[in-house]
Amino acid sequence: MPEQYRRIVKDVSIQAVRNAVVYGIEAPSVRLAAGKLAQGQVRLTFQSLGDGGYKFSVEDDGQGLAEYALILALIAIIAIVALIFMGNQVSNKLSVIGSAIQQVAP
Repeated sequence: MPEQYRRIVKDVSIQAVRNAVVYGIEAPSVRLAAGKLAQGQVRLTFQSLGDGGYKFSVEDDGQGLAEYALILALIAIIAIVALIFMGNQVSNKLSVIGSAIQQVAP
């Protein structure tokens, strides 16, 4: 690997592995239920293309960002629906908390 690429490839590699572990690789029980090995795999490659160019790639066998995004969207929808149906109750509780804080504050 050319010296001028080492630092950026290192920094990107660290972030790529972090993202794969945090967002992509499922818990062992989830992986086993999906027919995967309990341990996730992350593969980083850096290769010369021969024409002076290089290719850096990151792959993992996790759930993928699309599935993670769907999970986040579902959580957001549930939160919105809960606020629609319980909005007045939440607002009232926040008002009570706000009033209590104002009474304690000097």
